[in-house]
This record gives sequence, C-alpha cells and structure tokens, in this order.
Amino acid sequence: MSGRKNDVATLRAELADLRQHFAQRVEARVALLLRARQVAPNATFDAGASDEAIRARAVSDAMGPAAIDGKSSAYIEARFDHLADQRPADPVVLALRTGQRPH
Repeated sequence: MSGRKNDVATLRAELADLRQHFAQRVEARVALLLRARQVAPNATFDAGASDEAIRARAVSDAMGPAAIDGKSSAYIEARFDHLADQRPADPVVLALRTGQRPH
C-alpha cells in the first residue's frame, strides 16, 4: 500500500510542476511559431511538430531543402535565428512582401 501512496505522491508532484510551467511552455511555443512565420510566412507547421522540426521546416521553406540536408540541429537552429533576426516582424511588411493579408 505504501508503494501506491508513493506513486500517487509522485504523480501529484509532477502534476503540480506541469501546472506551474504550463504558461511558460505555451509562451515559448508561441514565440517560436511567430519567429518561424517571420522566416517562412507561407510555411505550414504541424501541431505536434517538435521545436527542432519547426525550425528545420522554416529554414527549408526560406532557403530550400539543401540548406538543411545533412546539417546538425545546432546549425539549423543558428540558421533559423539568423534568418529570424533579418526578417521584419511587422505583419504589414510581411503582407507587402508575400502578397498575403495578415490574419
């Protein structure tokens, strides 16, 4: 019985940790997706994609698949950050460049 109590206590502690950090995780994910939109405005990102997959997709859409083929995740992350820093974040500028209306 004490093993079960320990399991319940462990699960409650994990749940409390998840609740505490949920907002931070959501904010980080939204920030990543907004930066990915800056890099590749026409790209589509799968809801369940990892952060690494989102960065790779954005770089691939912006620079072509050869830009990520055989490259490490650290290289892709650096390339992503470089592209995001160069791209304008203003939705009006993005709309003028891509011809798409801001959402």
